Amino acid sequence: MGLKEIEEFLALEVREAQFDSSGVFSLDESKSLDKLAAHQSDRPGLWLVKLLQAAVALGCEEFRVHCLLGKTRVRFQPQRQVPWSDWHQGLASPHPGLRHLQLALQAASTLADCQLSLRLGDGPTWRVERGAATLPLQPGQAGESLEIVRTWNFSLFLPVQLRRSRLQVDEALLLQELGRYAPLAIRQD
Repeated sequence: MGLKEIEEFLALEVREAQFDSSGVFSLDESKSLDKLAAHQSDRPGLWLVKLLQAAVALGCEEFRVHCLLGKTRVRFQPQRQVPWSDWHQGLASPHPGLRHLQLALQAASTLADCQLSLRLGDGPTWRVERGAATLPLQPGQAGESLEIVRTWNFSLFLPVQLRRSRLQVDEALLLQELGRYAPLAIRQD
């Protein structure tokens, strides 16, 4: 069936259709971010990949990931001016670097059994809970570093510790796999 026949068929169907109603719909960004976080669990290390994307979009020269038992610390320093104002107002940033950062924090802050924090430069630490809709921190000067820390809730149960350690290894491998062509130095330890 050619394109002309399809158009004729659709025109016939439209003429025979009965009008029902009209309206407006919108997408709730907070619900879409919740769905993103809920489906993040298939590959939990994607929050690290989103942080790497943020670092690339912000012009960073280096991306550092430091893993300890129960803690993952990520540091990078933007080389470009960062427009924080939309995030302060609770809006999704149109800036690609900040948008990736918002999505990374949203996804990581909803992972089970852990806490997430963000620090800008030498400023106070913000504990990110239930998403990252509004940035409460006031950034200082341009070029200050960002530090994101994911800390697991304490557990003495050995299988839980082993599962978390394995997850950290899987996250590191995913970052290595998906970040190997990034135009910046990635340091993992």
